[in-house]
Amino acid sequence: FLFIVPSIFIGCLAFRTQDLKTILAYTTVSQLGYIISGLITSNPETVKYSLLYLGIYCLQLFGIFIIFTILQGKYNFINLNHIFLM
Repeated sequence: FLFIVPSIFIGCLAFRTQDLKTILAYTTVSQLGYIISGLITSNPETVKYSLLYLGIYCLQLFGIFIIFTILQGKYNFINLNHIFLM
């Protein structure tokens, strides 16, 4: 629990960041804190839903990564401010 509780609050560091990779890294560490806290319990139902959440979160990240890769190839932006200025 000494590593899980601080990892949940790591996502707050992405609040003022403009780099997409940094935002995804901070929020992923935060979400993994929730997933690991569910996996270390002895309740099989909690473990099942934690793994389901992990799978859905991986699909979501993969989709976001593909969308931003396509947009970056089309519009050649560097950070998130360039997306909103187009």
